[in-house]
Amino acid sequence: TEKETIATKFQRLKRDPSIVNQQVAIEHLNSLDERLNIIIVSSDERGHYLDFEQIHWKVQIHFAQLEHIMEILNKKQGNLAQTEQLFQEYKRKIHDEKIIATIEGLLPELT
Repeated sequence: TEKETIATKFQRLKRDPSIVNQQVAIEHLNSLDERLNIIIVSSDERGHYLDFEQIHWKVQIHFAQLEHIMEILNKKQGNLAQTEQLFQEYKRKIHDEKIIATIEGLLPELT
């Protein structure tokens, strides 16, 4: 009968390790995601994590700017006055925002 056919297919699916393992993996990931969210939201570490992310993005922005300036310098090789001006501008920007002191201040926490 049709019910027996459906029951047989269902039993075969239930015993298929690839399907069972996939479902277990999905449930495990969902559970892990929920637990991590609870830990991040309720923990004191959340503040430290957000501070770190903020500093990380500031550093990334400076590196992106440095890379851009290096590209400009490579295109304008030979014009020493302009190269010096760009270098001084970037050096001033780094020191104005005290990024070096910020990175050095983080080193003890990162090692």
